[in-house]
Amino acid sequence: MGWTVNSSAASGLWERDIPTVTIYNNSDTCSPAFDSEDCGNMAFITGNLGSSPSADDVDLGYVQLVSPTISLDSNQTNYLHCNLWWRNFLGGTTSDDTLFIDVNDGVNKENLFFIQSDNPKNWYKLSLEIPNTINLSSFKIEITTADWDFWGGSFSRGRN
Repeated sequence: MGWTVNSSAASGLWERDIPTVTIYNNSDTCSPAFDSEDCGNMAFITGNLGSSPSADDVDLGYVQLVSPTISLDSNQTNYLHCNLWWRNFLGGTTSDDTLFIDVNDGVNKENLFFIQSDNPKNWYKLSLEIPNTINLSSFKIEITTADWDFWGGSFSRGRN
């Protein structure tokens, strides 16, 4: 599909796969065994080993998923539509992991979405307007999640 991965994390790298279920305390679904109901049965996932939440979570750094170069008509209003599964819990007393969805034309970078909350998003549908403050004829989408270990760490799972 032409997407690339940049990373400084020890684990939890982005991959495109059929999701593997991850359960905490025999009842709390950290990540489901299914993708969203958009197209196909695969999703971009950070870590996909399943079993316990710490088995393949994003640890000690960031993981970034970058689209191929995109070109859109600047005379139209353009949107990014996606579905997001987000869990940020355990670890320290403050949920410190983050997820950013940005657009970047190489000169200008604009944030479309940010989350740090420990409130789960279970296949949360997003419709994000792409601003015309970037060069719409040549830009990339960047999806970055990170384990900021300032308060002892926490588990983050990102799926798009």
